[in-house]
Amino acid sequence: EQLRQRERLANQSFFHQKMTDLIGFIMNVHNAKMDAAVGEVCAEEALLEQAAELEITPDFFEEVRQNPVFTAILADLDVADEDSFNLFQTLDVDGSGTLDVEELFDGIARLRGDARRSDIVS
Repeated sequence: EQLRQRERLANQSFFHQKMTDLIGFIMNVHNAKMDAAVGEVCAEEALLEQAAELEITPDFFEEVRQNPVFTAILADLDVADEDSFNLFQTLDVDGSGTLDVEELFDGIARLRGDARRSDIVS
């Protein structure tokens, strides 16, 4: 199991696909709230362009965080369950009170896998 986890952590293509799934899920929830066409499937580039405009609030993040789809994607990305409870505060590195796609990507990339000594010290 540890070998499979290390392989997943090293696989950039897997990370990219799962993050695309995560962004797609977040955009679908957002579009549903905005009464947009939920069933519309965006091409990956269009999805990322649309997501780049999105500012994720704490309330909206909490709503998606409680969804089993979101939880499953984080589990696939080897983000520990205990890391998901204060995840918004962890990911909001600039302290703006909202998350953008860059903070989401970078933060989840850092949270993947087991804690390393450098993670604990910093």
